[in-house]
Amino acid sequence: MGAFVSLGKTLPAGTTSDQRYAMSMGAVPRPPMAQLGSFNRPGGAGFPGGSTMARSSSNSNMNSMPSPRQQSRRSGGSKRDNFQSNPNAEAQAAKTMPLTAGMELKPIQVSATGWKPRSVGQSQSATGAAGPTPGASGASGHMEPDQVQRKVKAALNKMTPEKFDKIADQILAIAAQSKDEADGRTLRQVIQLTFEKATDEAHWASMYARFCKRMLETMSPEIKDESITDKNGNIVSGGNLFRKYLLNRCQEEFERGWKMDLPDKPEGEPGEGNTPEAVMLSDEYYIAAAAKRRGLGLVQFIGELYKLSMLTERIMHECVKKLVDYTGIPDEAEIESLTKLLKTIGANLDSTEKGKPMMDVYFTRIQSMIDTPELPSRLRFMLMDIVDLRKKRWQSKEDNKGPKTLEEVRAEVWLLQRKGRFLE
Repeated sequence: MGAFVSLGKTLPAGTTSDQRYAMSMGAVPRPPMAQLGSFNRPGGAGFPGGSTMARSSSNSNMNSMPSPRQQSRRSGGSKRDNFQSNPNAEAQAAKTMPLTAGMELKPIQVSATGWKPRSVGQSQSATGAAGPTPGASGASGHMEPDQVQRKVKAALNKMTPEKFDKIADQILAIAAQSKDEADGRTLRQVIQLTFEKATDEAHWASMYARFCKRMLETMSPEIKDESITDKNGNIVSGGNLFRKYLLNRCQEEFERGWKMDLPDKPEGEPGEGNTPEAVMLSDEYYIAAAAKRRGLGLVQFIGELYKLSMLTERIMHECVKKLVDYTGIPDEAEIESLTKLLKTIGANLDSTEKGKPMMDVYFTRIQSMIDTPELPSRLRFMLMDIVDLRKKRWQSKEDNKGPKTLEEVRAEVWLLQRKGRFLE
C-alpha cells in the first residue's frame, strides 16, 4: 500500500493545554508553524517548502501481504457443463441425491396415448371457446361427451342473473348438436349437469329452473330419441322430449330420497378421534351432509319448476302426500323435505280452488305430527313454523332471498341506508 511521509508537528513538543488555550485566546503569541511539503505531481508545480510528501507505489507491497481469499481450485468450467458433457457423471450424481438415492432413473418416454390439449389446431366455436362448432353438420363437428361435460360445467359455473341470456345461449348451442343424434345423448347430458347443479346449489334453484324453462321453449323439434315413443307409437321429440327427460329424472331422485344417517356423537371420555370435531371431519359425515343438501335442493328445484308451470299441480300434490304419509314417528328427512317444499309452493297451492281443501288436510296431518310426543324438538319447531307461516298468508322475510342482480343489491343497500338515516 502507499505511505505518506510525515510532515512534523505544528506546535513544539511539551506544549501544555493551558498554553494552547492561551494561544487560542491571543494572550500568548503562537510559535511559527512548519512549512508544508510539496506534493510531487507528475508534470505539475510543487509547493515550496521543507520536506516533501511522497506516495509510494500501491503495488509495491501487495506481493508481501498475504491475502485471506483463497484462489479457486475449480478448473475446467462448472459442474453443469461437466454433466452436460458427461451423462454418466450426471447419472451417478443423481443416484447419490437424497430424493433419488437407490432409484433407477430413466428418461421420460413420450406415449402415443398421452394427453394433448384439444384447443391446439381447433378453430373458435360459436360458444366463444376453442373447439368444433356445436350442432355443425358432419361427424367432425360433434363434441365428444367429455368435452361437452367440461364446457357445460364451466358455463353453468359462470351463470348469474346478469349473464343469464349469454350463458344460456352458449349451452343451448351445445345441446343443439343432438339434432344429428338418434338418441338425444347430448341433450340428456346437458339436463343431467343442470339437474346436478340445481340440486347441489339450492340458493340458485330459481335461476336454474328459469334455464330449464328457456330450454323447453326453444327446444328444436328436430331433436329426438328413437327409443322413446308416445301412446300412439310416435317418436317423442322437441319440447316433449325435454320435459320427459327432466320429469323422469326428478321422479327418480324424489322417490329415492336422501335419507342418510349422520355419524353418532361420540360417547365416553374425549380422546383422539373421539370428539365432535373429529366426527364432523369424517368422510361419513361429509357424504351424509352432501346427500342431505342435494335432497333439500331437489325439493326446492321441483317447487321452482312448478311455479314456472313446468310441473302440474297434480304432481305437487302427489309429492306432498308422500311426505305426510308416515307410520309411527315421522322421519327426519321427510319432515325437512316437507317444510322446504311447502315454503316454496305453499302460497301457490293455497291460492287454487282445488288446492286449498287439500292443504287443509295436509295441515291437519302436520298438526298430528306436532302432537307426537317422541318427535324431536327441532323437527317440532320446524312444523310449527310452517303452521305459523300459513297463518300469515305465506308472508316471510325469506321471500326476497335468492339470486339477485347487482342493481337489485344496490337498491336494497340504498333502502337500508335511507332507513338507517331516518331512524337516527
